Amino acid sequence: MANRVGRFRHAALAATGAMAIMCAAAPAAAQTRMFDVPAQRAATAVSALARQAGVQILLPGRTGGNVRTQAVRGNLSVEQALDAMLAGTGLRAMKTGPQTYTILRAAGASATDAGTVSAQAQDIVSADVERDEGQDIVVTGSRLRSQGEQPVTVFNEKRIDELGVNQVADVLRYLPQQSFQTSEATSFGAARSVQLRGLGLGTTLVLVNGRRTVTSALQGTRNVFDLNMLPLAAVERIEVLTESASSVYGADAIGGVLNLILKDEVDRPTADFSYGTAKGGGAEYQGSLAFSVPAGRLRNVFVLEYFKREPLFGRDRDYTRDADFRRFGGTDQRVENANPGNICAADFSNLPGLPGPCAAVPVGSTGVGLTPEDFAQTVGQTNLASSYADLSIIPAGRRYSAFARAEFDLSSAITAFGELMYVDREDHHIQPAPSLDFTYVPETNAFNPFSVPVLVNYRFDTEAYGPRFDRYTSKAWRIVGGLEGNFDKGGWETAFLYTHDKGRNIAEGGLDLAALDTALAESDPTKAFNPFQDGPGGSPALLASLRRATPIVDSLVSEAVQGSAFVRRELFALPGGAAEAVVGGELRNESVGVHSQIFGIDLAADRDTASAFFELRAPLIGPDQDSPLGERLTITASGRFDHYSDFGGTLNPRIGALWAPTKSFLVRGSYGTSFRAPSLFELFLPPTFIPGIPLPDARRGGEISLVDITLSGNPNLDPEKARSFNAGFVFTPASAAGLSLGATYWSVEQDQRVVLTDLFLILQNEEAFPNLVVRAAPTPADVAAGRPGRLQALNVQNINSGKVETSGMDFDVSFGIDTSIGRFAPSLTATWVHSYKAADFPFFPSTERVGLAQPDGTIPDWRAVGTLTWSRRGFGATASARYVSPYDDIDFSGERTGRKIEPPIVIDFQLSFNLGEIAKADGGLLEGFLVRAGAINLFDADPPFSEVRDAYGHDASQSEIRGRFLYLKLTKAF
Repeated sequence: MANRVGRFRHAALAATGAMAIMCAAAPAAAQTRMFDVPAQRAATAVSALARQAGVQILLPGRTGGNVRTQAVRGNLSVEQALDAMLAGTGLRAMKTGPQTYTILRAAGASATDAGTVSAQAQDIVSADVERDEGQDIVVTGSRLRSQGEQPVTVFNEKRIDELGVNQVADVLRYLPQQSFQTSEATSFGAARSVQLRGLGLGTTLVLVNGRRTVTSALQGTRNVFDLNMLPLAAVERIEVLTESASSVYGADAIGGVLNLILKDEVDRPTADFSYGTAKGGGAEYQGSLAFSVPAGRLRNVFVLEYFKREPLFGRDRDYTRDADFRRFGGTDQRVENANPGNICAADFSNLPGLPGPCAAVPVGSTGVGLTPEDFAQTVGQTNLASSYADLSIIPAGRRYSAFARAEFDLSSAITAFGELMYVDREDHHIQPAPSLDFTYVPETNAFNPFSVPVLVNYRFDTEAYGPRFDRYTSKAWRIVGGLEGNFDKGGWETAFLYTHDKGRNIAEGGLDLAALDTALAESDPTKAFNPFQDGPGGSPALLASLRRATPIVDSLVSEAVQGSAFVRRELFALPGGAAEAVVGGELRNESVGVHSQIFGIDLAADRDTASAFFELRAPLIGPDQDSPLGERLTITASGRFDHYSDFGGTLNPRIGALWAPTKSFLVRGSYGTSFRAPSLFELFLPPTFIPGIPLPDARRGGEISLVDITLSGNPNLDPEKARSFNAGFVFTPASAAGLSLGATYWSVEQDQRVVLTDLFLILQNEEAFPNLVVRAAPTPADVAAGRPGRLQALNVQNINSGKVETSGMDFDVSFGIDTSIGRFAPSLTATWVHSYKAADFPFFPSTERVGLAQPDGTIPDWRAVGTLTWSRRGFGATASARYVSPYDDIDFSGERTGRKIEPPIVIDFQLSFNLGEIAKADGGLLEGFLVRAGAINLFDADPPFSEVRDAYGHDASQSEIRGRFLYLKLTKAF
């Protein structure tokens, strides 16, 4: 989506000629209309008045965004309404076009009189009714004044409320540039992340108030910031820069930037409560309180939030309840560790007295007094179970969070600011009872009917044994402090940032492996575990003795300290205005620590980063000139050098241009380079040993071998590198006020990607990884059969490898119109991916992945979101439609199934009622009371069947298994 500030300015300029003719008989200023704008903060009041007047109002940064304005009520002209609203504030309105006004300081008013905008490099607040998105402040991607040079999509607070979501990551469902989604159920730590353009984890930088975040403690191995660590109640708006931005922000901005702007002040204390649920579970509760304490030159905000989510189990959804997908034309994805279980000879020879190596435990077996003959009817057969039936496919979770921000004017030119955020979060992945995978049962086992060691696949009965829990906890602090100031023709800022995130992964209810080994070897039937039984395998006391008494805990820490400073100044005059530049630098230290009982590793690593950057904006042609080259021409350039203590330095430049040949048509383009630094885990993860993983060995006819896996980091990694190009236009025709059309072509080439060598790819291409595969010496029988020795071990590590080339188009159209029955505002955003060619390893050819299901995230040809909002006298309605184009399915091995996946169009709907406005209440309980009721996935559309995620039954990257989610939200402003 285009940068809205540039679009709004061009819309105003384009309207000048046409609107002068259309309004000649009755100028807009002379027309009157009914206004009802309460006393509130200027930034909010400007937005409300502009919406009611049908005009554009610009509020330049530091002009008075936090000043409280007067209430405006009555049948007034726009000028009369503005004068009444700004009376006594030290601000005045100047008409700068037929439908455009700019708020300025009145003569003699100081910065202290008017207040200041928060220290977020916010240069223009644009309130434009035609976009029907309330207040837009577009600054992400530059520390200079933005006028449409970069494509930025904004979800403001009003739009977020209309979506009915409770978490930051849920907003990304409505962002077509997010090629696929992540799910709490399928990610470690119940995390949610952003991956613009599908470029991989860690390639989209997340900012909070324009400042970097670092990898969350529980997400160190994935190198991402967990969006679920942010309280939605504290968010004022979300800005998404869909263009690479390493030249401004440094690493991790290959795919773009997600910038969460938090509240800096609220007009009135406001409480929110919401409840929503899906069929069978997954209920969500959210409550928050936001307030400011008026204190003269001190501006502040405090936000408290509580969020809770209940689990939804696999047994409550068809796909996960029964993984035999033959009923959908797929394959049977049930697993062999079932109850009753399956028995195989320890050396994979034939079981004694039977014509095969494996047999199923007979259904109904007591496990007592069995003989090999009892397995005669089940030899070669397999008992199967659905592994996700007792799993929480939506994990339980809760979050407490607190946020505070304050600004204090030390003088008319210097402001001190500070932020404090604390988040305490806990999530529970509820697991089914444990299972035994090819577990060794000695011949001494009291119930072993074969009198030789055997291997057993068996699943404990969840009801008898009890569930297991993977519990994830995080406690995070974020502290910001600094000073900002202004001087003639410029400004400056210096800031300090500290983050500390401590996480724990707590595995509860697992097996005591030593006790299990003892029970499996026990010859006393009162003490022996019986895996030959169709049932629990032992008494409650025996099962309790097998349950691990104490949890296994992984402790993880992520910490960062950063200092930054920059100076912004006008340099010299150009025909289109003053050239502006900013120069600055950053010093940052990041560290991670891991103590893992589960994997037996300890890691403590850190890195120092020193950065220097510049930005330049040169307006060669301005709207006040009479140039044959058009209305405006601006050139921008930026560059950044980052030096890392662990692998050296990297320089990334960017150049861009904006050209407006007419008042209603804007063209822009840019080219730049970007990079992603390897994470500390990718570099320094100590060798991690995982014994006895069963893997098929194709070179030995698909034979299953128990293989020891060693995972490790690679300190010789280089940064990932990328080049990006963007070009697009924005058209705001004067003949159709309120209409905006935009399109952007984008292209990204990414090299030296850091990838983890996949187990199956190593085995499929063993000759390319001679140092990673360990085999036993071939036996004489192996030599005679022409096959290698038995597979023993695999070494898996990170490498710089592979390449991605992707390109496509983003489209954006919006319109707003007032009618006698209310205001309508339709909009459509869409992304078309022309190509996504990827090669995972140097010797692999690039393959086209657009329109083909992928286990790590599918990239469809088209993603689109259409929205229609309606409002009238306190009533409102919002309908959204989410579209994903059909794509081809694959199975777990990566082979095409011949099945076409056709995702349904998902419809969301919400009704809103401003009870105070409806009842025309001026004070009392109803005043400031807002009710929202809605449904996400209104028609309960089921996800289409897919085998890409094995036994999950659907492609979780493109669809949700939750189903219809009904919710009610109550908001009361006091």
